Amino acid sequence: MYKTLIPLIALLAGCSSTAPIGDAQAPQQMTSLFGIAEQLTNDLVRHSDDFNDAQMLLIATPVDAASLDKTNPLAVQLQQDLMTSFQQRGYRVTDINVSDSVKAAADGTFILTRDWQKIAANVSVTHVLVSTMTLSRDGVAINARIIDTTDNHVSSAANTFATAQQLPGYLAESNASVSKNGLLYRHERSGIETEHYVGGEQ
Repeated sequence: MYKTLIPLIALLAGCSSTAPIGDAQAPQQMTSLFGIAEQLTNDLVRHSDDFNDAQMLLIATPVDAASLDKTNPLAVQLQQDLMTSFQQRGYRVTDINVSDSVKAAADGTFILTRDWQKIAANVSVTHVLVSTMTLSRDGVAINARIIDTTDNHVSSAANTFATAQQLPGYLAESNASVSKNGLLYRHERSGIETEHYVGGEQ
């Protein structure tokens, strides 16, 4: 009985000792967009020189760094998540999209709007959070900064980077065939060109 067990134990020990460390396939950890918002919030709060939770903060929609007037679904949702993240940290956040009147319709009752003519005129803020996004072949770089509206100086700044694998619902690798300036380019595989926002042009 013992003679049979000893070789078996030695065999099992040998198998476990020869297995490479870290060889097990662990599931890839996904980064949620709200997690990115929380990271930016933490960094902006930590590196701020004069912004505090007693001041009113307006969080603008992130824009494309190259144009400053274009946005995308990822940016729109990031704005919402940043508003939630800062408020949960105890900061005073104003929502500029609140209309000065309520619209009652057959399909619902609405008070939020993106029509600047319907936004309440008495919005007063001391600081604005602005963010830019830059797409690359590897992902998207996000730069955020809090601006003091009294003199436009940067009170705090932070940045982060996310890949298409981390934000599959918002980012995607470029296709093998990409249209640029009216011309169609074909590559040997996908992911050669700059990544794109889901639902956006390539």
